[in-house]
Amino acid sequence: MKEKEKKDRYADYRKNADGSYEYTGVLYRYDDSMISWKKALTRLWTCTGACVLLETAAGCIPATGMVRTLYVLIPYIIGYCVTLYLCYKMIELSFSDKDLKEKIYDKTCGSFGAVTLVIKVMLAAGAAGEILRLFLETETKLTASLTVTGLLAMAFLMVYLFEQAESLMKFDRIEGKTAENNK
Repeated sequence: MKEKEKKDRYADYRKNADGSYEYTGVLYRYDDSMISWKKALTRLWTCTGACVLLETAAGCIPATGMVRTLYVLIPYIIGYCVTLYLCYKMIELSFSDKDLKEKIYDKTCGSFGAVTLVIKVMLAAGAAGEILRLFLETETKLTASLTVTGLLAMAFLMVYLFEQAESLMKFDRIEGKTAENNK
């Protein structure tokens, strides 16, 4: 089984005449016509970093719902973990070249939509749970609850801005050629 996995992993590489290996699989080349690669990554990182900071700040506030209410805590924790997963994907994208191998493209840009959707749903559920908690609990900390709801709403906005910045990134699919041969 391991031998088959090893062959599959290296299926897109061919040995040159000089003995070195070259990638011959599908590449996704970034198109700089709308926005430069560096500027696109800067925008994505700004939104991702702001989202992590806002969610972290929301988790540090001792609002009634964030302390002991599962219908607030569970969406918050899931959303926070998925946001950290988005950071991992951003690190992987940042250390890649403008010419992304198909596997890297699918792991990063190809799945941003699903990841951001989960984050937005969890942020909205956490904020809605915190607001619901305000009406159900008699001894609520109004200021803390509204602050948490506001921070989660701002994190939601950052995810939306991330999606907008990501939509400006255009990639051209190049099949069966190396980056050096097709520049």
